[in-house]
Amino acid sequence: MKNQFLHILRSLDEKEIKDLILFAESPYFNTSERLIKLLKELVKYHPNYNFITSESIHKKVFPHLEYNDSTMRRLYTDCDKLLKEFLKYVNFEKNEFRINEIYRDEIGSRALTELYEKNTEEVEDMFNKDGLLEDLYFLYRSNFEADKFIYSYINKKLIRTGNITSETENLKNSSNLLFIYFLIKNIKLYVNVKTYQSMYSTNDPENIKNTIDSILNSFDKTKIKELFTLRDKDYSFIYTIYVNLFKMYSDSDNPKHFVEMKNDLNKNLDKFIIFEKRYLVQSMIDYCIQARIDNIKGVDFTNELIKLYELQLNKKLYIDSESTYLSLNLFRNILIFALNADKLKWAKKFVNIYANRLNPELKEDVVNYSLARINFTEGNYSQALSYFNEIRNNNLNLRIDERNMSLIIHYELGNFQLLESTIPSHRKYFKQNKVLSKDRKKTYLNFNTYFSRIVRLYGYRNHIYINRFIKEVKGENNLLFRDWFLKKANELLQQRRLTA
Repeated sequence: MKNQFLHILRSLDEKEIKDLILFAESPYFNTSERLIKLLKELVKYHPNYNFITSESIHKKVFPHLEYNDSTMRRLYTDCDKLLKEFLKYVNFEKNEFRINEIYRDEIGSRALTELYEKNTEEVEDMFNKDGLLEDLYFLYRSNFEADKFIYSYINKKLIRTGNITSETENLKNSSNLLFIYFLIKNIKLYVNVKTYQSMYSTNDPENIKNTIDSILNSFDKTKIKELFTLRDKDYSFIYTIYVNLFKMYSDSDNPKHFVEMKNDLNKNLDKFIIFEKRYLVQSMIDYCIQARIDNIKGVDFTNELIKLYELQLNKKLYIDSESTYLSLNLFRNILIFALNADKLKWAKKFVNIYANRLNPELKEDVVNYSLARINFTEGNYSQALSYFNEIRNNNLNLRIDERNMSLIIHYELGNFQLLESTIPSHRKYFKQNKVLSKDRKKTYLNFNTYFSRIVRLYGYRNHIYINRFIKEVKGENNLLFRDWFLKKANELLQQRRLTA
């Protein structure tokens, strides 16, 4: 059965499924008993709805009636509408600031003065709690400060009493908070575009950079300090963190911005909301990865990445609204980084501890994959191949790693006869793959080309061709397993000299 609403159902966790049923059973949101029956039958199969048919569901919902396709289509349309309303409700519940803003508008329009003043006190206390900072925090707080002025102006007759000076402080605060929101939002937009630029070769976001530069150059540090102070509460660390984030990407060759941001963030991380913590830490991780590629000097980015990954794991910054488990792709990325950075001991410790934070359904396969890669790094090729053969999961990245590394394993084990059929099938797999991007296909097919050549050189061993091969590999900075190709070619060259 293929329907749009099934995609929504699959995205819900167990708690949300229970909430959905309660939502559907509420006569305020739904008065259709058959829609409730439909949902209760569907969720019995959660999250696997692939083998459900309309006919089988019809028998459950309408056991005494013959199958009617138009009835089921109408019921599915109603289900789709209800699920979309439920998602709005779920999203609305997540943002306490927005809930209070809407509630405050409503009680204000009804002239419920006592309720309005009580809510104002509650929201004021909420804004002063730690663990809430993000860009939207400053937007909602700006609206709140402006609302307080308007309320005072209307209800306290400020103009007639002449008592307006202290209340206009609310408008000043609102303006400053709006400035902070604007600055943070633009910096995040710039960083996001720079990240996409490095991944997909998009245009340079120079216009956003120029906007931010013009803002930053318009104020001296003393003035900025004033803008980031609200009723004696100092938010200047917000300025330094996000400005250094901006400079980290706009002036990427200078590592001092990374160091300064790291120091400020370490002191203030717990003041941010979980999603913002995740964003800021991930931005630093992405910068470190690129800094290692660009060979930026002055900071040991390998050790910095280890620390950032540990922070990400210890603070459980991988948890989001969709899952509380450590994702397979993040686990794989951390493992590969540690092994490529010669942090073998740390990699083993990582697997031992954090495999337990994976989805239990994935754990066995990911552990086998990890042990395969660790044994591969240690040169235990037969053992690595055994662990690869134990993997049952069809995750694309795991299977790609297995295919690429299996070629190298067979080379190392001397299985050249087997490689005669494996190399063409490897090439065919990537040429016909419809899921991979063109750039990834090119990377894997390029690896296949160089691997075919090293296999031919193994039998031929002409030093002229080997030297040419080495020179070409050195010119391929993005070649998969580039260091391995250089090592094997130099070994062949050494053997050629010994037998010359």
